[in-house]
Amino acid sequence: MATEGKILEARFDDAVKRWRDYIANGRDSRGMQVLISSRSASAVECDAYREIVDMGSGALPLIRRLYDEERKSDDTERKDIVSGVLRSSLTLAVKDIMGEAFEVPEGIRGKVDEMERHTKEQLDIILRRY
Repeated sequence: MATEGKILEARFDDAVKRWRDYIANGRDSRGMQVLISSRSASAVECDAYREIVDMGSGALPLIRRLYDEERKSDDTERKDIVSGVLRSSLTLAVKDIMGEAFEVPEGIRGKVDEMERHTKEQLDIILRRY
């Protein structure tokens, strides 16, 4: 079982690296330039994003860990658009994994920091159950 977890973690980490590269390159799946303002929407069209979502609930603790890693790096050396787009897209990944079991309250939709806080709180509740 521990080996399965390590394999999933390695797959997740690889997908995140490719996802970050996709966001950083600023190119959509057809190789067309993506404007910085539209990268969040484009980020979820990436194959690596889809791989993370396809990992299902096993990816949830890894997404929670990634939030903390990105926030920590964002506070230090990597204050960049890639980290911001990645963090804002993680809420969409959780929604895509959990479906109707996860909702972002209407009052905070579009408010990235509040959505991140809400998503992390919900993940903490979910992960305590398991």
